Amino acid sequence: MDYAPLLIQIIVAAVVLAPVLWTVENVRRKNKAKLSDAILIAVLGVVISSVMALYCLVGWINTRTIIMIIVWLALIRLSSNVLG
Repeated sequence: MDYAPLLIQIIVAAVVLAPVLWTVENVRRKNKAKLSDAILIAVLGVVISSVMALYCLVGWINTRTIIMIIVWLALIRLSSNVLG
């Protein structure tokens, strides 16, 4: 398994996705969110998404998409309950 694409996805998630998540959480939680929490959510989401893409069957694309939406929402909910 080549780890370069996964590393690139993690870096892009940390640079692009984390500030967006952080901004949304700041609006939602009235400036109590931490950037480190957003980076953690983004990196975990990318890693879980990559594992799902690696091990799910090709015909299961819609199911994988629904599962990933649930995973992203669960990560955000978990971070707001546990970390903040």
